[in-house]
Amino acid sequence: MGAQCSNSVQTNGQSGGQQGGPGGGTATCAQPVVQPKYTWVQLGPDGVLSARAITEDDVCPPIQLDATCITMDVRASKAAPQFPVLTCQKAIPPSVTMAYIGSAALKLPNATGSIAVVGDTGCNDVEQLCDTTGWPFPPIMQAVARQLPGLVIHVGDYVYRAKGCTAGTQACKTIAFRDQWNVWENDFFIPAKPSLEIAPWLFIRGNHEQCTESFVGWFRFFDSGAQIPNSQADCLNNPAFNFTVPYTVSLGKMQMAVLDSSAASDTKIVAASVSAYKHQFEQLTESINAQSWNDVWLITHRPTWACIPFAGNPVTTGELCSSSGATLQAALSALPLTNINRFLSGHIHFFNITSYSDNGPAQLIVGNGGDKYNYARLPGTSYITSGPRSSKVLSDSNFSDYGFALIDQGPQGTWNMEALDAQGQAIRSYALTGNQFTESAPDPMPVVDQHRSPN
Repeated sequence: MGAQCSNSVQTNGQSGGQQGGPGGGTATCAQPVVQPKYTWVQLGPDGVLSARAITEDDVCPPIQLDATCITMDVRASKAAPQFPVLTCQKAIPPSVTMAYIGSAALKLPNATGSIAVVGDTGCNDVEQLCDTTGWPFPPIMQAVARQLPGLVIHVGDYVYRAKGCTAGTQACKTIAFRDQWNVWENDFFIPAKPSLEIAPWLFIRGNHEQCTESFVGWFRFFDSGAQIPNSQADCLNNPAFNFTVPYTVSLGKMQMAVLDSSAASDTKIVAASVSAYKHQFEQLTESINAQSWNDVWLITHRPTWACIPFAGNPVTTGELCSSSGATLQAALSALPLTNINRFLSGHIHFFNITSYSDNGPAQLIVGNGGDKYNYARLPGTSYITSGPRSSKVLSDSNFSDYGFALIDQGPQGTWNMEALDAQGQAIRSYALTGNQFTESAPDPMPVVDQHRSPN
């Protein structure tokens, strides 16, 4: 049966995602026999909105866009036993003010709302209890939902658990153990459901979603491209999958450049990868210049300038801290970044913000969303021991605690950023102007009671 709807829909013409749909009104499409398990809206290249749904039904549900009802398209068919669910999608035209999938109201972007940032959220079930006592991602998602943000950005690494795997660390990261629907559902969709329902999302691909790890789930659920790899070999050998296309997108005055750094080595300079990323940075620069943007946030999973602690110790001297981002640093070595003021990343499991004296971009890291966190550096510690910015740290603030970040537009081109704990209580507050920041309170001693290496 085709999708049906009445023409009795009313809208109030407002945005912001109030209950009942971003533009008001009610769902009037014929309800699917099986309600989808999860529905959301995601932001993609050039601001294109994509409605997504995961269902256990054999057919995609209808979607209501204002007063029009249309059946969603199949993005990924069922593939039992690995993925016994159907993924559906439908582009949302920019003129639409109200959208429903079944009885679920979809939240469209709110350009005046806060932007919530979270990253590295899965549960490492070898080292953590995957409940609210040992894994903070579920309460973090509830705290994010209470903030009613206009957008949620996930900076990558969605799945970690592989309990029962005895095949070794690398093998346990593969399709056979981690890239399964039950892992994706438990590590991400169940805890994220409250926040999926209150705001659109921008999804960034992490190294846990690269072609050697959980790439199948990434392409089934979140990737903005139309194609899905047929196999791991297809993913690895096709640059369109291994290095997905970078893009720019804006929301209000938030100018964002998105780069897939999932395949970029932290420590090795691989010529083919450097060439690929250099070309992608050039593409982003061309797009930024064409739009005359001058205050850009480059959002990518792996930080370009960051500190990785060694040997499970808190970082107390420069010798215990190693520069990461080797591939990305090499790709950027001869490129100007005059319009990019900030790099926003995850990957290392703490919160960090650093600005530099060379007038280049600040590096922000929000990788404290769930997986066991890394040690932070003690105040006054050397930040980077190698690389082009090793002696150019101007100001630095970091801590080890679980949580997320909120970004709001400030006056006269500035930004306000809060770092919050897992319950939504503010820990730090920052004012960002260009590529510099100021903190509202001195940097206290970090929490250093547990550690694991970034992976």
